[in-house]
Formats: sequence, C-alpha cells, structure tokens
Amino acid sequence: MKLKTLIQAGCSLLAFIFIFLPWYVASIFGYSASTNAFGETAMGVFALLASLAALAWFVLDILNQLAVLKIKLPAKTKKIVDISAGALVTLMGVIGFIVTLAKGSGFVHPGVGIYFYILAGAAILVLTFIKLDQTVGQAPKKAEKKEDKKDEKKD
Repeated sequence: MKLKTLIQAGCSLLAFIFIFLPWYVASIFGYSASTNAFGETAMGVFALLASLAALAWFVLDILNQLAVLKIKLPAKTKKIVDISAGALVTLMGVIGFIVTLAKGSGFVHPGVGIYFYILAGAAILVLTFIKLDQTVGQAPKKAEKKEDKKDEKKD
C-alpha cells in the first residue's frame, strides 16, 4: 500500500477531529468564549461532510490497494478524486474562515481548529501532486524474483 495514501487518509481523519476544536473565539472585556464548527452556522455540517467524504475515499483506496476490493480505476480518475477531496476540505475551511471574519466586528476571531482544518485539507491537496511511490508493509517483488532466479541458476 502506498505511503502517500496512508498520509492522506490520516490528514482526512485529522480534519474530522479538528471540526470539534474551537473554530470561533469571541472575547470582550477579558471574557472569552469559543465554539466548534457546529456553532452558529451550518458550516460545521458541510465541513463534516467534506472530511468524511475525503476519509471514505482514502479508506476505499487503501482497501483497494490491499486487494480487499477489486475496483479498477484509471490513474487520471484517481488523481481527480484525490484533488477534489483535498480541495473540498480546504475550501470548507477557507469559507469557514471568511465567515468567521465577517461575523464579528473585532470581537470574533478564528480559533485554532479552523487553522488546523485548513492545513489538513492543504496537506491532502499537496500530497496529490507529490510523487511519493514508497510502499508500506510489502516486500519488494522484483528483488524476490531476482533472488529466486539466482538460486535456480546455481542448482
């Protein structure tokens, strides 16, 4: 299984977790309050759906690489879905950030959760364009075949 897919699945899971961290922080006269993505807008539902869709896609990809599922997808289609998953998560985070800035007149600020959510989405997106072909949990097949041929020639 490819290391890149594992990292992308991990970033999707982190994006899901970051929905529950503070997205909006309001402070006035020394008092502050915060709420997660599900606060006052429907943004949390959209962010939840985006992160779950990305996580579902990468889990399906991992299952396909482990030969649990037998789905044959062209490389271009896989790359388009990878880009879409990362872009959707990032876009939901950016829209949430803009909504946060438009909400308050200096009293409402973006919380740490929204920053991490955007970073997780950006990591998914960037990993799509990085060529990282390292596999995890498998022995290289070419090396085994070469050793077998050498053993056969010796006999």
